[in-house]
Amino acid sequence: MVDSNLVSRSDREESTALLEAAFRAAPIGLGVVDSTLRYVVVNEALAAMNGLPVAEHLRRTVGEVHPALAAELEPIYRRVLDTGEPSGEKELITTAVSGDRRVLRASHFPVVDRTGEVVAVRTVVEDVTGQAQLRNADAALRHAVRARDVFLSIASHELRTPLQSLQLVLDGLIRNGDRPPTPDHVARKLDIMRSQVQRLGLLVDNLLTVSRMASGGLLLDPDEVDLGEIVRDVLARLQPVAVRAGVSLHLEADDDLAGQWDPLRLEEIVSNLISNAIKFGRGAAVEVSLEASGDQVRLIVRDHGVGIAREDLARIFERFERAAEKTYGGIGMGLWIARQLVLAHGGGIEVDSTLGEGSTFTITLPRGGPADLELPVASPLPVPPAQPSP
Repeated sequence: MVDSNLVSRSDREESTALLEAAFRAAPIGLGVVDSTLRYVVVNEALAAMNGLPVAEHLRRTVGEVHPALAAELEPIYRRVLDTGEPSGEKELITTAVSGDRRVLRASHFPVVDRTGEVVAVRTVVEDVTGQAQLRNADAALRHAVRARDVFLSIASHELRTPLQSLQLVLDGLIRNGDRPPTPDHVARKLDIMRSQVQRLGLLVDNLLTVSRMASGGLLLDPDEVDLGEIVRDVLARLQPVAVRAGVSLHLEADDDLAGQWDPLRLEEIVSNLISNAIKFGRGAAVEVSLEASGDQVRLIVRDHGVGIAREDLARIFERFERAAEKTYGGIGMGLWIARQLVLAHGGGIEVDSTLGEGSTFTITLPRGGPADLELPVASPLPVPPAQPSP
């Protein structure tokens, strides 16, 4: 006859061995911390997540094993020990031995003895780095789609405005086709059309620049350029726009304003700044200064218009930002583009402004031009992070 105590002891030993094997081989991190916050049991998965062998966990405190996370973890363990209630899931950011950023999701449960006293804390940890990366990538994609939609909405509205103005002028000329217009009447209509065509041209230039930046296809093509000639050309082109806005344009320029710059990009910078000054100038004078200073050239554009609030100065060079009222129009990219192009040339751009008193933009360009012909700019639209490897 077989001893029943011997059989039950054998069964218990086998069950214990199976449980220990399952504990050690579990794909999620499992561990037990005693009332002194020292690890007493740790499986291989948790040891791998923490970057230490199992033996180097045992009898060491949570703070010793996780010095960077001690301030977050120790209060959780103490709360479970004091209250006997499990903690909810908590995501922890840590760094693997390889230096990679890891995201761990941990839960903590009380361990009670036969008397019901809480004597330890059981912790369950899962590496959710891949899930976090996918979540962040999804959020970035959604943000990028929203930014793209905002950009397209603003751009389409701004393009429609000058087109509608041109359409109205042409409709008026067609309706009055049987009556010979006076020279003054024709001159006024042509002036309106020219102004709107110039506005369209600047918008299209900005849109093309944004598109090229977004696709990474924008390169600088520097040549020997006279900044004074470029500024004079832009002022002549924008003169009709200034007249319609009641703005007078003034230029003061030093001699010797040559440098190695991309003439098309330089013209875009100047056009954006002077167009802004005319738009927000409230009919007052716009003063443009060109100063030669050793191996640098300085462009200063000053208006006496609406100005910019101090709290808005830091954001006016950001994407889609328009510090002034939206009634002034614009796609909110002109100053961002100007800044990126200036930085690409190795220069700098600053603004000084007082609300209600006007703004002064100062650009400094090194005569030597850009050190790198590939434009080192941020993407005009947010770019989501790369998808994690499977």
